[in-house]
Amino acid sequence: MGKEPLMIDILGTTLKVNTDEDPRYLSQLINYLHEKTHEVRSSTQLNDPLKISILTSLFLIDELYKERSGIEKAGENGDLSVLAEGMIKKLEESLD
Repeated sequence: MGKEPLMIDILGTTLKVNTDEDPRYLSQLINYLHEKTHEVRSSTQLNDPLKISILTSLFLIDELYKERSGIEKAGENGDLSVLAEGMIKKLEESLD
């Protein structure tokens, strides 16, 4: 299968990449990224795209790490807010 162009438009940034992955899989992946970005934005009230993208990446890595290592996942969105607040504080300290 040849490489297909994929447009990723998120947080005001558009990227174009060429990939040989299944377009349906990539569509699901991008939709999941949009959902997680929306969750982070809603639960933190952040407007800075850099902070939102960093937090979203950390949450996705956290999910992946827990899935691969068999660690029990935290509760629902209530825990997301607490975790996000701590991460925002760390981000602000490092970016200042």
